[in-house]
Amino acid sequence: MILTASKVTGLHGRISRAVTKHLGYPVTIKEVTPGNWRQFSPGRRVDFQAFADLRQSDRAADVHGNSRHVITLSGPPFPVLDSGPWASWYEEWRAEGGRRFSFLTATWTFFYGLPGQQRMKRQLFRGEWRKFAASGDQFAHPHWHFDFQLPRALLPQPTQDPGDGGEVFHHLCKGLGQQ
Repeated sequence: MILTASKVTGLHGRISRAVTKHLGYPVTIKEVTPGNWRQFSPGRRVDFQAFADLRQSDRAADVHGNSRHVITLSGPPFPVLDSGPWASWYEEWRAEGGRRFSFLTATWTFFYGLPGQQRMKRQLFRGEWRKFAASGDQFAHPHWHFDFQLPRALLPQPTQDPGDGGEVFHHLCKGLGQQ
């Protein structure tokens, strides 16, 4: 997909309004590549990310080590010390010249962690959309990656030592009316 700079800006406005409406606070998509992206020479990559005001924004490191702007999904009242869910919107375009840009990729990435602690937010999953020719892969797009296993503390815990499992199996069967 190739769009003019004004069409890319319009697309960002629509996405920002939809996210703002859903979350209940202002979110905008901004260019994070240094320089005036509308005048980039052909072949230069342009990156965009979602931003909110300081109470709802933070940073997180994705599974590749890239620092991303994140917005809280906790909603008001906004967390100060508590862990919570966060999301990152990231997209890449390539300048084609004449203020036209070719879409390369867009990603929603979801994290869980503490505000103000970039390395303490764990990436949970991400949804990726790529231009087929840009990705060079054979994966369907969009597709999801689940990047995180639940820590033991969040998994259901047995109330007693199951031993060899026979006692647990016996109780399960008993609960189903079987002996």
